[in-house]
Amino acid sequence: MISVIIIEILLNITWIISLISSIYMAFVFWRGRKNPLMNIFCIFVVLMSADVLLSLIYLNDLKKAPREFCIFQALMLQFCAYATGITALCFSMQTYRRIVLNSRESHRMELFYYSSCILFPCIMTTILAIFTIKYDSIGPRGMTCDVINPIWMRLIGYTGPNLILCPLGMYWNVRTVLKVFRQLDKIDTSIPSIPSPSIPSIPKTPFLTERDNSSKSDSTTLFEEPINKNTSFQEESTNEMKSYYPLVSLPTSKSAVSNKSPDNAKYRVATKRLVSFALGFLLINVIASFSTLLDVIMNKPMSSRISSSDVMGSLIGIGIFLIFRGSRDN
Repeated sequence: MISVIIIEILLNITWIISLISSIYMAFVFWRGRKNPLMNIFCIFVVLMSADVLLSLIYLNDLKKAPREFCIFQALMLQFCAYATGITALCFSMQTYRRIVLNSRESHRMELFYYSSCILFPCIMTTILAIFTIKYDSIGPRGMTCDVINPIWMRLIGYTGPNLILCPLGMYWNVRTVLKVFRQLDKIDTSIPSIPSPSIPSIPKTPFLTERDNSSKSDSTTLFEEPINKNTSFQEESTNEMKSYYPLVSLPTSKSAVSNKSPDNAKYRVATKRLVSFALGFLLINVIASFSTLLDVIMNKPMSSRISSSDVMGSLIGIGIFLIFRGSRDN
């Protein structure tokens, strides 16, 4: 009994940290205005964390909670789980289209992404609500009220759809990351090193340096002519990378990127964040759904104890913070 109480206290603390982390990252993404889908994702994680923490009103003893509260909490939890799954998928699809297909997003596609983030969870939650009312499926479980019986109803909940959506999003992310690294490797191998400007007595330089009239002391370097025949390829590859705004804040300078430029390192770090996000979210969904799938296969009733879904769900907001916290490009 004491061990159960300790686990509940630790999980509540984890959910609180996840709530704070997701609120912070939602503000960061909103302020940067470069990751609207990730901003939406964080908002849904905030709602999910807040929904779970509502159980503290009854000190996690949900048998004392009114049935109306239990139904609301269970359906809200399912809604947020659907929403995070489809939003992550839309984010992966957007990056795939921009990098791999080299397609610029139209207003219609952006409307498709945003409407999917709302319509899909609404439709799935409505379907689930109809079944839960028919079978009286909602009851206390672990730290929240949830869909518990019959056990196959869990496959209509977030377990089923999210296990289908996550591998598809993972495929798009892997294709995107491979394309990004191939482009960066081509740029690194095709661009010669640029002589240091500190070398004296250069008879003729291909650069023209202009001093900004503002109070800043920075100077901008402009090309008078291409350095060599590889410059056109370099600019094409760089422009293709610049077309992808959700992943990083891309430079607006038209100067070529040398193999020592920090831009290449920035792109590599950004793609690592993309991989970390995709893998992390996939693992969280797989591990969270493992116990449910095992119960369905063995036709066992849903356990009322704390399960893997309670633990893994509390890590989403923390994971987003750990992955994107150090980025200046959000």
